[in-house]
Amino acid sequence: MAPLANASTKTIDLERSASVAVTFAPRTYTVIELRHVSAGTPYWARSDLGLVRDDIRVTGRTMNVTVHSLGSVDAPASRVVLRDRSGREVASTKVPALKAPTDLKPRRATVSLSLPRNVDWTGGRVTIEATRGVKEITLRNNEVKL
Repeated sequence: MAPLANASTKTIDLERSASVAVTFAPRTYTVIELRHVSAGTPYWARSDLGLVRDDIRVTGRTMNVTVHSLGSVDAPASRVVLRDRSGREVASTKVPALKAPTDLKPRRATVSLSLPRNVDWTGGRVTIEATRGVKEITLRNNEVKL
């Protein structure tokens, strides 16, 4: 078998709810070799922050966002970010650390963003961004498109 031309190596974290972008070149074979390097943090030992469209309320120039703690361990402080249609950050604010709902009672924090004048945020998105390196159960509940 001939050696692979233009071979490259890339290390990625495979997560249950994450996607992996793959580009297939035309008229050739693409070989993907997956190798387990190390175990990640078990899902039962992760925090999870989340929000849905109903958690966002706009009154005048203030956007109130309710962030929920859904994981089995406490969630560290994070931040809520509002981005416009092009992905540019328009406003952000800190979210305090939230306890895990281990007693099955809701844990949430409502934070407020000041909406700048003359900024069109329609078609943008609101995201919850945890500290780098914090593994959550899923990231699919960390963004709402407006």
